[in-house]
Amino acid sequence: MSFEILFVFLAASLLLNMTPGPDSLIVVSRSIRFGVSAGVIAGAGVVVGTFVHVLLAMLGVAALIAESAMAFMLLKILGAVYLIYLGVRAFRQSDLSAENLAENSKATPDPQSVHGVWRQSFLQGFLSNVSNPKVALFFLAFVPQFIPPESASVSGDFFVLGCLFNLSSMGWSICLAVLSARTARSEVFNRTVKVWLNRIVGLLFFGFGARLIFQLR
Repeated sequence: MSFEILFVFLAASLLLNMTPGPDSLIVVSRSIRFGVSAGVIAGAGVVVGTFVHVLLAMLGVAALIAESAMAFMLLKILGAVYLIYLGVRAFRQSDLSAENLAENSKATPDPQSVHGVWRQSFLQGFLSNVSNPKVALFFLAFVPQFIPPESASVSGDFFVLGCLFNLSSMGWSICLAVLSARTARSEVFNRTVKVWLNRIVGLLFFGFGARLIFQLR
């Protein structure tokens, strides 16, 4: 692959990663609640989930899923249920009072609880991505367009492009995490705003889950 192809692919990948979606929403919500590190780790979970889709596409499993209406529908339902579950969690968190939020913000974080937050952040990012069959089909449709017909190793080129896509995804996740965490620490971003933001995030997760269920194949 030429440098021009790699550059165009990287630019297109960055624009695609910047498109709002469930993965970005998880990074933003974790960053606002728990800080930059939680958002970055959620982004790392998304990247690992994307690698699963890349490997599946390379092995042809994603193509089989695309041809199986039952397998495709099952994955859609699982992904939608998980997004709706995240929406319910966000709504329940919005019920915390301003006093409880103040107490939580003053408490010194326990190392075990920090590791628990990181683990949960990673799992949310990973499950959100890996349970979305649209991502697998996206790689089948998008990546091959950048592989030259005369390529000596299509699988190798596919893997390289997958790594570049994940590089842009991780870079965007870091930017989102930093910006979201800084906004959450600002004076204008008070506890009332956090409560309403959780409700809005919950509605968005509901919307993404419903769209995944009802979206035509």
